[in-house]
Amino acid sequence: MRIYENKDELKNEINKSLLNEVYTNKATTEYRETKLANLRVIIRKPYCEIDTENVATLQFLDLIKEVVDISEVDGEELTNRLIDYMKKKNIKFENLKPFLPYYPERIYKNMIIRDSADIF
Repeated sequence: MRIYENKDELKNEINKSLLNEVYTNKATTEYRETKLANLRVIIRKPYCEIDTENVATLQFLDLIKEVVDISEVDGEELTNRLIDYMKKKNIKFENLKPFLPYYPERIYKNMIIRDSADIF
């Protein structure tokens, strides 16, 4: 699970025991490992500056990068859930485009075919 830091606050603090990567604007190196209690934590420099405008988009892209491996549903049901999440968080395909070069093509190639016009 990745947590994005934004304006000195950790966003999406879901069960800290699952925490293993933190992307923060304050990172001074690309990658650093540390321990927090008994947890191994990886601190990473983000691909781009994290702000209130892009934090949900970056979290969503990380989610879809791993969703096939961790999801208990697939196919159309998974697609519908992801689209519902995008609508709830007001994430449009146009918001994703600037960040797509930082992610594997396999996570978004089907989105390009559907495009946000079909989704929204």
